Amino acid sequence: MTYRPNPNPSVPTMLSFLCLGIAAVAYMAGNIVNRFAWVFQLVCILGVVASLYLLLRWRMTWFVYAVRPRDDGTPVWDDREPALAGGASLRYTPADILDFIVIKGQGAKNGVMECVLGMDALVRAEVVCRRKDDAYPQYDRKAFLNDYPGAKVYEYIQTYRWERAITAVFRDGDAYAVLLLDLPEESEMGRYFLGLGKIKN
Repeated sequence: MTYRPNPNPSVPTMLSFLCLGIAAVAYMAGNIVNRFAWVFQLVCILGVVASLYLLLRWRMTWFVYAVRPRDDGTPVWDDREPALAGGASLRYTPADILDFIVIKGQGAKNGVMECVLGMDALVRAEVVCRRKDDAYPQYDRKAFLNDYPGAKVYEYIQTYRWERAITAVFRDGDAYAVLLLDLPEESEMGRYFLGLGKIKN
């Protein structure tokens, strides 16, 4: 079972071009006004850096999430998944033989495996909102660190200014890993995570 977020990149692209435009104006102004040239140069550098960050982080970076049998050898991005890892049969597959994998890539390059965690190590899964919402709790990084002291938080989000996401807490040896996933609750993988998280709780 795989899921690849596919957000609309128009907002970060527009913001990137806006930052680039500000940098260009600052560069020209720095050539005209000599007295405060260093201020305009600083604005120009910051504009270029912000533009590159927006493009690289929110436009070119991509993630693939996968749940699959351990040591299966099937490429994570391969749609021809084995019967054990696909569709309805996954509901009846014991979590202790499944792994959750996150692949991170940039542009057309092949992705790199960011994490591998056993599904049997999942201790909590819930839907969270970026802003306050009556239906779901607001995402609070500090609250997770208070609930799970020493935990490491990984934000595998691809959508700029996301609205809803799923947090998954895994026990990783003696510590905890908190993952923020760009995963719709109505997706097959989202339903699987939430169902498994409720069973554990």
